[in-house]
Amino acid sequence: MNTFIRFTSRVFALLFMLSASISLNAQCATWNDSPDKEKAENAHVSYRNFVKGTEDFTKLSEEEFNTSFKDWKIAYDIAPAADGQRPFHYIDGREFYRAMGKKATDAAKKKEYNDRLISFYDEELVCYPKNEAFLLGRKANDMFYLQGYSIE
Repeated sequence: MNTFIRFTSRVFALLFMLSASISLNAQCATWNDSPDKEKAENAHVSYRNFVKGTEDFTKLSEEEFNTSFKDWKIAYDIAPAADGQRPFHYIDGREFYRAMGKKATDAAKKKEYNDRLISFYDEELVCYPKNEAFLLGRKANDMFYLQGYSIE
């Protein structure tokens, strides 16, 4: 019986590690080997044209914000780690959700947007671990100042 339990626990551990590995790989997907590479690159270039140099995405017009968010979402869904060299989709994702959180009037929506903003730090850390100290510092700063994380 002990042998069966050890075998079963090893199988579950192996399956868990395999599923975690698959999840991490999907999280770090780039457009380089994607069948939708052109679509991802086009969406990336399109949204970056709107947001490049913009420090506060709330300053975009509603039309610019909606168009660039739609294109960002396409690029992010296909290739969260963009080209594998730069974490633009995680950085810009935080800024899109920061802007939506600032504009939200419903507390539940604001918390949802802020939670998503924070999750981009964790995703970026998996794919771009060289920036760990900086990202953890920025994450802590955001968690301190965002509604729903700090003591209010």
